[in-house]
Amino acid sequence: SGRPGGTGRLSSLPDGRGPLAGLSVSLVWAVNRDGFAVPSATVEVGPVGLPAAWGPDGNLYVSSHENHSVQKYWGVNGAHLGSFVTPLSGSLTEPTGLAFGPDGNLYVCSEDNSKVLRYHGSTGQFLGTFVAPFAGGLVEPTDLAFDTDGYLYVTGEGSWSVKKYMGPGPSQGAFLENFVPASSGLLNGP
Repeated sequence: SGRPGGTGRLSSLPDGRGPLAGLSVSLVWAVNRDGFAVPSATVEVGPVGLPAAWGPDGNLYVSSHENHSVQKYWGVNGAHLGSFVTPLSGSLTEPTGLAFGPDGNLYVCSEDNSKVLRYHGSTGQFLGTFVAPFAGGLVEPTDLAFDTDGYLYVTGEGSWSVKKYMGPGPSQGAFLENFVPASSGLLNGP
């Protein structure tokens, strides 16, 4: 199961069929009448998956890789609501994974310059670099997620690993460890 505000990467299809050879599947979640998160669509795309996140406002936020921005779509019918993060804001280049953090702000992988940027969760205003370029050996970040304790995990296509960083608060963005070391268990360009 999942919840709005997250992206699910699956190794098999929702009906249990699988495994999926080299294909990332992302689920788009909706909230039913009883308040439970249920999958409302399955999007099968290339090796990266759908770079999208549900916002705390119920709208869908999608990285626009070639336009260097984050676009906002109405969570009810998918209508385009405009650029949430304007092109190149805060030196955002080739955005990939994104997630809303425990502080309500939006965090975006900036693949081309190997850093994670933070934007105001309501306005999209640039708040600063959260993970410095190449911090802890991060190269070409592709996706990110926060755990329940607020730690940030970032995959790096160029670093072939999953890195762990301090979440929002004291020492925010500081590198902690290689949570999944390079090429561990045949990990190759996550």
